[in-house]
Amino acid sequence: PSNLENQISNPAAYSLLNNYKFMIVIDINQPNISELLCHELIHNTEFALNKKSKDIFNEWNKYNPEDFSYNDSYTKEYIYDYTINEENKENIYFIDKYSHTYATEDRARIFENICSCNENSIIKNYPNIYKKALYLEEEIYTYYPSLKETNLFSSLK
Repeated sequence: PSNLENQISNPAAYSLLNNYKFMIVIDINQPNISELLCHELIHNTEFALNKKSKDIFNEWNKYNPEDFSYNDSYTKEYIYDYTINEENKENIYFIDKYSHTYATEDRARIFENICSCNENSIIKNYPNIYKKALYLEEEIYTYYPSLKETNLFSSLK
C-alpha cells in the first residue's frame, strides 16, 4: 500500500490498472476465490467507467441510513452497524462492517453476493440491501446493456 494510515497491508485481493490493462490480483490461498473475483470485477468495472468519465452510482447514498457516512479508510474504527448482525431486517443496509469503508467496497460486497451465486442470493433476505442490489443492477445495465442477455443478476430473481 502507498499509505498504511488508511490502507491494509495484506489484502486478499485487489484491482489495478497496469500498462493500460485492468488487472485483478488474488491471493490463491484464500478459500473464497469466486467471491473475491466477483468483488474485484466490480471494482474494475467502476474503474473502467470512471476512466471513460461516466458518472455512475450518483444515487447510491440515498440507499443508506440518513445518519451514515463511509469511513473512507480501511483502518479507521467502525462507528455504525446496520449489518446482517442486526435483528431487525429493516435496520440492515450492509453485508458487514467492511462495507462501511468506502461506497465502492459496499457495492463490491453486494456484487460478490450476486455474481458468485447461481440462485437465491442472501441479499434477497434484506430489503435495504436488496434495493441497493437492484440499483447496482440498473446502473450496470445502463452502461453494459448486453449483460441483460446473461444470467449475471439471476440470483436476485
